[in-house]
Amino acid sequence: MPNEYTEDSLDTRSAHAYFKAKMAFTTGPAELQRAIDNNEVNVVDVRAAKDFAEGHIPGSVSLPRPAWEHPSALSKDTPNVLV
Repeated sequence: MPNEYTEDSLDTRSAHAYFKAKMAFTTGPAELQRAIDNNEVNVVDVRAAKDFAEGHIPGSVSLPRPAWEHPSALSKDTPNVLV
């Protein structure tokens, strides 16, 4: 019985599987904006406080490196999105 898959079709199948798996754990800008608008996520900005003060995603909370040991900005009720 001949192999029904060519080398090209295997590459396509591998690529499809790779991106399908990646998308299961990746959020793009549109999905993140929808989640923010619906209060479904807690956006945590981990940059320096100075950088956060200069500009940040509206509604996000600041968690600069010195506060990582006691991360009170993290939510226990909604997914935390770190930026």
